[in-house]
Amino acid sequence: MVNPLRTATFWIASAVLYLVLPLWLFLAGWVEPAAALGLGALLAIGGGLTFREVRRLSNAAALSARIPTIKAMIAVTVIAVCLIALSGIGGFGYQHYDWDKHNAVFSDLVHESWPVGYTYYGHPVALVYYIAYYLPAALVGKLWGWPAANLALAIWSLGGLILALVLFL
Repeated sequence: MVNPLRTATFWIASAVLYLVLPLWLFLAGWVEPAAALGLGALLAIGGGLTFREVRRLSNAAALSARIPTIKAMIAVTVIAVCLIALSGIGGFGYQHYDWDKHNAVFSDLVHESWPVGYTYYGHPVALVYYIAYYLPAALVGKLWGWPAANLALAIWSLGGLILALVLFL
């Protein structure tokens, strides 16, 4: 028998970690080490308190009706895989011309040192974009190259979409 509280705890912990991990990577790559350690500790405390509060508000009786069945999880996963394939994430499936911009940002995050900077009219400027989504996959790319980064981006996106769909259920 599936323990509803344990299952809910897993999904809550997964969601908190999914949101916190890119922020830790940002702190590690963009913020001075002393400040990054302090802010990372605050982020860990905040994530832990969020997890604890959501878990405290949950009770097994209320959650038992909301825990997705295996059949629902298979359906969610199939739908998520199809949506990821249709979106072009990771180079799988068709990429609309808007992906040129995304791939350029992602490539710089993979191939350049963090924080990513440019020279613009002779002045140093930083990459200013919504980068947190790309950071876990960019780290994989730094370690194992561009093809691994694209696969990691697709897997990261799939994980986030599955998390969102399960939490919506």
